[in-house]
Amino acid sequence: MCMVFKEMRDSRLYKELGYSEFNDYCKSETGFSDRQVYNYISIVEKLPKELVNSSSLIGVKKLTLLTKLSEDERSELTKNTDLENTSVRELEEKVKQLKIKADKADMLSHRLEDMNNICDTISKQRDKADRRIRQLEAEIKELESRPIEVAVETDSKEVANLKDAMRRVDLDWSEKYSKLAAEAKTHSNPE
Repeated sequence: MCMVFKEMRDSRLYKELGYSEFNDYCKSETGFSDRQVYNYISIVEKLPKELVNSSSLIGVKKLTLLTKLSEDERSELTKNTDLENTSVRELEEKVKQLKIKADKADMLSHRLEDMNNICDTISKQRDKADRRIRQLEAEIKELESRPIEVAVETDSKEVANLKDAMRRVDLDWSEKYSKLAAEAKTHSNPE
């Protein structure tokens, strides 16, 4: 039945029966809701043939629950569970637990990926800082090896004026000293 529904949808055979939409065909011709028909199709598309062929032993509700699992989750569940003797309610609980486990694993995987991205960013920043430090160390070495240049300031106009004024004062005092020395000599030697 699952294969028939899939073939009807995929080949658009419902149009030959006068229906423009597959949903209309499902409601009028199958006796099932379109949701139920899509569940049957999902069983064929998502589950291995061995499970689909054993549908009479397992039941459509259980198979529909198994379509909600990934291949790995389904494999884990079918390996550890007797599907024939497990009730739909028990299987729903096991599927729910697997989904919670998968969601946690997915969340942890995303967190790990985020942490790896942060580590990569930090590593790149550290490498950039290390390169800058080496560059600065090289610049410091180069500066330390240069001879020290002493800047000698040329006299400004003000300084030149002060020096000139000091020469004149020295000259004046030198002349006055010479006069006083000559006078002192004449006073000490009266003829």
